[in-house]
Amino acid sequence: MARKTVMQTLAGAAACGLAAYLVGKAVTNHYEACDRETKRQWDRERIMHHGELGCLALGAGILAKSPNLVSTGLGLMASDTQDSNKWFKPAH
Repeated sequence: MARKTVMQTLAGAAACGLAAYLVGKAVTNHYEACDRETKRQWDRERIMHHGELGCLALGAGILAKSPNLVSTGLGLMASDTQDSNKWFKPAH
């Protein structure tokens, strides 16, 4: 199998990061469109913010030397910056 060029690797990583950002934004937009009671239910049942998941993906990507995982983590974190003060804190 031929090795990927640097540009192919970067393009793949950028696509992963963009996709993760867009999914994160879609989740946030869906949450914001919900009524107050639905938001309260989401807040009670949330296991983690997608920004927290992004931090974990970023760390795993660095350890695994995976540009795709790194950019996915960055995309998730970038789409959840408004809640970064709540990351890694108890939900309740």
